[in-house]
Amino acid sequence: MRRALTFVERGKLPALMKVDLYEDIAVIRVHRDQYDEALEKLLKQAEDAAPGEYKIRVGGGAPALLNAAKGYWRKLAQCQLQRVMQSFGYYEHSKRTDRRFLDAAAKHMVLMYAYLYSYASESWMHTTAERLTLRELRDGYTLDELKQLAHSAFDAAWEYRLDSDALRQVSELIRQAEDDFDLLP
Repeated sequence: MRRALTFVERGKLPALMKVDLYEDIAVIRVHRDQYDEALEKLLKQAEDAAPGEYKIRVGGGAPALLNAAKGYWRKLAQCQLQRVMQSFGYYEHSKRTDRRFLDAAAKHMVLMYAYLYSYASESWMHTTAERLTLRELRDGYTLDELKQLAHSAFDAAWEYRLDSDALRQVSELIRQAEDDFDLLP
């Protein structure tokens, strides 16, 4: 990982490639359950490497750009997916006591889908994001925790002024996880 980081930091690479490489290295840390400052730094570097006009900002909604390089939205969505995993990881490390991490997970889910819908209405990334998010949501969360996630997702969509597609997708995933309770003995 160090050699890859050195390559990215020293190389004269296109911005999209920098976003991609920083996020790829962050994925390795997430897979190792290394939710730390190094992960946060990698995600911030990835997001900072993307041009500002591609980023979703509080109160600004999802950007609508003509002739956009849509790869930025896909990579920013992937950064948000890593932040979802990071937030759930922090929540687990807090022994499920610090619910701020649930709020953060919900916010990052909504942002992830907002970026994905900016990228494309359907893609393999939608399927991957859905599978990974559902895996987390089905990891023994209580109905109360799932309801908090739903409420926080609504708040995030409102705060960022996002259209209903992202919120609808997150709400559907939470509903699926809630429906799993009917299957439990």
